Amino acid sequence: MPAKRGKAGSSPPGAAGGDGASAKAGRGEGMKVPLLDPSVKTEKSRGEIKSPRREESDSSIKKMARRLSSGFESLFQAEKAQMIGSMVWGRDLLVELMEAKSVAKVEELGGLSAVAKGLGSNLKRGLTGSDEPMRKERYGMNKIKRRAPPSYWDFFAEAMQDSTVVILLAAAAISITLGVIVCAGDLGQTCPRKPIWQGPIDLGPVSESDVKCLDWLDGAAIIAACLLIGVITASNESSKEKQFRVLQDKQQDSAVTVRRNGIEVRIQSVDVMVGDVVLLDLGSKVPADGLLVHGNDLKVDESSLTGEADSVSKTIEHDPFVLSGCTVVEGDCSMLVTAVGEDSVWGKIMVELDDERDETPLQGKLTTLAEDIGRGGTMVAAVCFLAQIAVWFVNNGRKTCFLADTVGGKLVPTPVEDCRLGYPGLDDEKKCLEQGRVWLSHYENFSLVRLQDIVGFFIDSVTIIVVAVPEGLPLAVTIALAYSVKKMQADQNLVRVMAACETMGGVTSICSDKTGTLTENLMTVVDGFLGGQAFDGVMPKADQLAESVKRALVDGIALNSKACIGADAGTGRPEIIGNRTEGALVLLLRGIGADWRACRDAATVHKVYAFNSVRKTMATAIARDGGGVRGLIKGA
Repeated sequence: MPAKRGKAGSSPPGAAGGDGASAKAGRGEGMKVPLLDPSVKTEKSRGEIKSPRREESDSSIKKMARRLSSGFESLFQAEKAQMIGSMVWGRDLLVELMEAKSVAKVEELGGLSAVAKGLGSNLKRGLTGSDEPMRKERYGMNKIKRRAPPSYWDFFAEAMQDSTVVILLAAAAISITLGVIVCAGDLGQTCPRKPIWQGPIDLGPVSESDVKCLDWLDGAAIIAACLLIGVITASNESSKEKQFRVLQDKQQDSAVTVRRNGIEVRIQSVDVMVGDVVLLDLGSKVPADGLLVHGNDLKVDESSLTGEADSVSKTIEHDPFVLSGCTVVEGDCSMLVTAVGEDSVWGKIMVELDDERDETPLQGKLTTLAEDIGRGGTMVAAVCFLAQIAVWFVNNGRKTCFLADTVGGKLVPTPVEDCRLGYPGLDDEKKCLEQGRVWLSHYENFSLVRLQDIVGFFIDSVTIIVVAVPEGLPLAVTIALAYSVKKMQADQNLVRVMAACETMGGVTSICSDKTGTLTENLMTVVDGFLGGQAFDGVMPKADQLAESVKRALVDGIALNSKACIGADAGTGRPEIIGNRTEGALVLLLRGIGADWRACRDAATVHKVYAFNSVRKTMATAIARDGGGVRGLIKGA
């Protein structure tokens, strides 16, 4: 294609035609970046442009380069239009076709072959072009756009809305407010709780915090602790969400077999495009909506869409519509993809569903345990709070010593309490009166400073709840599960259900078949009896078999099996696609130099009876060269 463009560069649309200079520039110099982009100048060129003739020549070259650039852009747009022109059917038309599920609408479009042609595809060879970007732009990708994940600040706001954190913040606000009021009003400080039946306690020296009015620091410390809780919780939740998104992307993606350029290729389901011919076998999950091209006793499970437990038979004549999200429960087929991603039936359902994930069994149990412990802790905290309030009321009724001011020759009590006096069983009352102070109860001389005691009681009770509730248990399990899944992925073990990690953690014995687990997962034929000859350990060469035996062997394997030798889309290496046992037989054909693909293309197949657990055999009826039908059978 680049050579063709260069040849046509002598007279592209918009370019000057006729002169040899233009033709030469179109063939060679027009492809240089400095000419195509006049804004690109080297330091050398800047220094050389001096004479008017040189400037005029350079200006003409720039104009010609702009015309050539416009010409190449026109050619590119024309090629793009040609690619899109091969995709006749619009996106909305295909969606309506799958929603209607009407065979008559398919016939109105000219039948299945016309639909494939309108998609730029071929029913036998699949997609044959290199128009992947244009195709995905026109019909979309086979990927469902999920809602944007919560940001770090969303998690932080959610953590700060926790009931325990809200209660602590409210208590901190009240504590700070009372501390400021007490300090501003010079109401003194709350004295330590005095014993009811014993003497005084050792108060020690006067605290500097009392002198500097720093009672608000308790509330500020609580607020700082709550903010720290929010930061840590948001960080953990954000990390967990990122890990879950990566895991979910891997869970939703799966390997799919498609036919492109006549060759079976294994790709990821996200790479399936409209126009692809997808090959489905027993147990395959349908990756996108499509029309049945060829099927052998095909039955699919549509319970995920309709809720009906009975499998649905699919035939080209009556119901050729194969919907995404379904599972093949019997037979096999090839289908032409007509809708992918959010245009498919399953995609529309997933878009409407919320992206919330279920808890694993262990997470559910731990959440229930945390709630039970939380309720118990709340009850204990309530009892402690009530007990402290009861003692507080009793203490307020006891008389103690208050400082007093002399107003008009009379002693007027102040809200400031002398913490060193007022203990039971001592002569504190006498000492108080001798020092010119008053002896009253808190009910007789009440002040806001006493409310700080209630706030302290409340904070103590909330602390009990915070300590008792193991809120970190479910989070710890989630982090441990995500870590386990990540470690298993490093060992090439994809865990599609996080609960499986918990289940495997309790396994004591594992029973496994060594085939495919301790080997290369590649089967080969080692023994056989062909044409009256027994082969043990070494398979025959092509010249060791009679032509009739070789022909029967090729027909029996190539036409009565679905496996094939394809290619991995990522590495390009040969890969067995389909049943491993059938793949070993196909490898046998390749070993004797037989063209199994040409045999399949040339044969006329009347009917295929796919293998199932009831028949335990697979049979294929093909047309004979001289007329009639020939049956090929393999199985138990």
